[in-house]
Amino acid sequence: MSGSALVARIPAAEPLVGELRMRFGASCKLRVPADITVLFPFIPAADIAPAVIHHAQVAFVGRAGAVQPFVGAVGQFIGLRQFPSILFLSPDPPESFVALTTALGRAFPVCSPYDGTHEDSVPHLSVADGDASDVHAASIELKQ
Repeated sequence: MSGSALVARIPAAEPLVGELRMRFGASCKLRVPADITVLFPFIPAADIAPAVIHHAQVAFVGRAGAVQPFVGAVGQFIGLRQFPSILFLSPDPPESFVALTTALGRAFPVCSPYDGTHEDSVPHLSVADGDASDVHAASIELKQ
């Protein structure tokens, strides 16, 4: 894989969604922990040098305070949402993640969130994606 992403890890969500993500989540197959994607696609993995990491850290400073309280609290999700091919949890409040995506997008203008395919940033923690029947099965299990 040559691409990369900037993500906010949400380790407190693993007990709730970890097993479902292992079975139904494509990102889990890439060994990505429970997370909320902040900027994807990012620059090619081979181009991530210490200067790039520093630039991302500088952009992150000032936004970390808004995100940090959320990261430790799994209970702060608006709820479960489903599209035909993805099941995800929405953070509450979403604004801190939107602000972080905006700040990092400004810091790395060549990295348009989701290649500009979506008008608005919708922060989310993916639980399942792919086949609609798998997404539906994961939804039923998560609601139990």
